[in-house]
Amino acid sequence: MKQKSMSSHHKPKVAAKDKSGEDWGQVFADIRQSLGFSGGSQKQKPLPEKPVRIQHEKKKPDKKGAEVPKEIPPQEIPPVQTIESIKAEEQSPESKPSRLPLPKIHLSKKKKIVLGVIIVAAFLIFRFREDIFAPWPPAPNVVAAYDGGRITIEDVEKHLASLVEDKATQMQLKSPQGYALIVQEMITDEIVKRWQATRKPDQDKEFSHVMKHITEEINLDELHAQMHKGQLGVTEGDIGAYYDANRKDFGDKTLTDVREEIKTKLQSEKEDQFVQNYITGLKNKASITRDPAVLVIPEPADWELRNYYDANKDKYLVKAQAVVFEIRIPKGADEKKAKEKAEQTLSKIRSGSDFGQVYQEITGSPLPQTGETRIKGENDPGYEEAIFRLDPQQISDVIVDKDSFVIAKLSSKQPERQQSFEEIRSQVQTAVLTETEKKYYTDNADRTLFTVNGKRFTLGEFWEEYQELPLSFLSSYAGTEGKQALVEKIIERLLLYEDSLSQVSQTETKERKDEMRLKVLAQMLEQEEVDEKIKVEDKDIQEYYNRNKPQFIKPAKSKVRQIVIRAGSSDNATDDEHKKAFDKANEAYKKLVPGPLKKGEDFASVAKQYSEDEATKDKGGEVAEWVEEEMDLMGEIVKHQYHEQVQAIPKGEIGPPFEANGYIYIVEVLDRSEPEQLTFEQSKEYIRERLTAEKHSELSQQLSSKLMKDAKVVIYTRTLKKIPKPQATSDNNAEPIQK
Repeated sequence: MKQKSMSSHHKPKVAAKDKSGEDWGQVFADIRQSLGFSGGSQKQKPLPEKPVRIQHEKKKPDKKGAEVPKEIPPQEIPPVQTIESIKAEEQSPESKPSRLPLPKIHLSKKKKIVLGVIIVAAFLIFRFREDIFAPWPPAPNVVAAYDGGRITIEDVEKHLASLVEDKATQMQLKSPQGYALIVQEMITDEIVKRWQATRKPDQDKEFSHVMKHITEEINLDELHAQMHKGQLGVTEGDIGAYYDANRKDFGDKTLTDVREEIKTKLQSEKEDQFVQNYITGLKNKASITRDPAVLVIPEPADWELRNYYDANKDKYLVKAQAVVFEIRIPKGADEKKAKEKAEQTLSKIRSGSDFGQVYQEITGSPLPQTGETRIKGENDPGYEEAIFRLDPQQISDVIVDKDSFVIAKLSSKQPERQQSFEEIRSQVQTAVLTETEKKYYTDNADRTLFTVNGKRFTLGEFWEEYQELPLSFLSSYAGTEGKQALVEKIIERLLLYEDSLSQVSQTETKERKDEMRLKVLAQMLEQEEVDEKIKVEDKDIQEYYNRNKPQFIKPAKSKVRQIVIRAGSSDNATDDEHKKAFDKANEAYKKLVPGPLKKGEDFASVAKQYSEDEATKDKGGEVAEWVEEEMDLMGEIVKHQYHEQVQAIPKGEIGPPFEANGYIYIVEVLDRSEPEQLTFEQSKEYIRERLTAEKHSELSQQLSSKLMKDAKVVIYTRTLKKIPKPQATSDNNAEPIQK
């Protein structure tokens, strides 16, 4: 609810001004004057409308003993009226002066000055409260302090230089805001260092494994960069030779046009060849032994497969299942109305209407080719009892299923059955092989798979690497041959890493490694103190759904025909091509909607004549799918403008041309479904993700506040504000800015 201003509560009636109001006006005028706010020429005060008490100044008795005239009673003096007061009385005869006049306040000049000073001081304190109450740094260059240490401007600059090598980027960050971000990161690093002192993560096998890979990755990146600086250069002669040899592929393009394209291609080819030659050279110099036989896992015997099948028969029990077509009507806010709608729908079907046609009328979509498969034991008991007693093609009564009313048509059903061993032999073999493989690598973890320059690499280490592969890579390295190929990749990586230790300065990479170590530790801290404490129960999800049910409504869908015209190459309304496109659209629209008492032309024929959409123009502009808002946020961002315009067109009407995403549309809405209330099951995972994110944010904030408080962190904004903003530096090689 919007709050009313004080003036709206205390606005006086339209009435004549009394003397008390005059006194208050004078007080405010005096305050303004004491503050130096002169209001220009003063307006003449209006004459009072009430009877005025006139009092003569006292005079000393004259020689004859004459006394000062007595005060004249007000009733003897006629009230002085102005034109304004007369008009006010005529317009508002019922208005009367207040019976409780405001008290008359007399302020001396000194008090007025004091009051003015107080007002100015209060304003300045409010305006600059952050600067006034901000803590003072112990030294001019200190930007932050914590229990046991300080961070100076010089520390921030050093940290910035270690994070960012590019000078231009460094200059952009050299500002109060940029330094504040760096200070926050430095404080976080310090807190993480303190946490690791008590956590001792190096004893954690998983942490050590991750850091080993990170160290390798940093060294290999540096080695890769050195390769580019050294032997991977592409000369102008290489580029020219490639252009001459492939001139026909470039058509009318000049060497200048395709220079960068050729350079990138040649660099890529040269790099691939160079790296392969480099690795081959390392292999030739290294002492490598392999024992590929240890990778071979014997195939499970037939008796092992049968034993596994007998022990796990329940896994191969096919439960009873039914395939059904469903018309679901959400209960929504008005359950009684939804039930009536469901009963009317059922009555319509049983009166002879086609199930598919009624389904489309209710949902706005055509009936799916295949129904929903319902497995016994995985649904609401009442729902299962209703559908499993149906015969094929039989229509159910109205079924209550959680938050919906359902009318089901049974397509087919199968009873529960046990799959035979021969029927699922391949599945059993895969399951047994997976278990055998895991046991084999665990039992033989200490066996040597290969050595590189005398260093062992065990079967257990290989199995650990294999399990870390992304799912997309597992198929490439499946089976004995695939695992042998992976062994060669690991050997190559180890050789490159060993070579990098001699080629790359470990001092130069130390800062990067330390920084990455802190980032990994920060992730561990967050995981242990935040992620592992987040629990979202099903009851929390249900409560959230019940509280926010109106939010989970799927908007109406529209069945449309449309004419699509490219809006031109420019979004500028003055662009000639853009204008011609709109002229064409308006011409088509006038044929469809010529005006009052005139019949428009057939939409299909106009679409064939004007539409530029090859997918729909020959179909009279009809779009096969129903137009609806995307459930995916990113997808809806792209199409939202179009969806919004379509939803604004009433059912059965043709909307005027509108532009969206580079095209001009003329849309006719043929049909429109009702908005659909999403069920709890449809909304469940979205709510779970949302609640998880909210709890993560809340716990992260609590953790951050606690750690900052424990470390007694103080950030000195006074120092940060003194840092000058980055200035544009002159660069002789810089290109001119295009206005």
